[in-house]
Amino acid sequence: MALALSNIEIIFVEDGPRDIELAFEAFTNVGVQNNVIHLKDGKEAIDFLTKAEKLKGAKFGNKANLIIVDLHLPNLQGVEVLKAVKNNPDTKHIPVVILAGSKKDPLKFTCLELGADQFLIKPITAEAFKKTIESLEHYWN
Repeated sequence: MALALSNIEIIFVEDGPRDIELAFEAFTNVGVQNNVIHLKDGKEAIDFLTKAEKLKGAKFGNKANLIIVDLHLPNLQGVEVLKAVKNNPDTKHIPVVILAGSKKDPLKFTCLELGADQFLIKPITAEAFKKTIESLEHYWN
């Protein structure tokens, strides 16, 4: 599936080295590798979004088309990033996809109630991650 992704900007928040590797392989396969900023934890994500909000002309931040965030992160959990995005009038319009290791994660419904646009289970292969990225196409079409 070829996607028209040249103008898509994604913020990807993930701390697991293998998940990062799989995601970037998938981003490359669907054509978004140059339009992704990787942040390694929840605090870094909130700091980045706050800074970008103040800059207003930044390439990312409140200009992002999609935020993909791991639910379980160091420093601040993904649910805290979700709250920060959805409680800010400058970023609440950005779709947020939560990635979790299990569909039975007890925070799933909390995330959905807080405004997560989707709650997905982390794929375990690059091909599966590619299909996950392709399934998110409706956020930028």
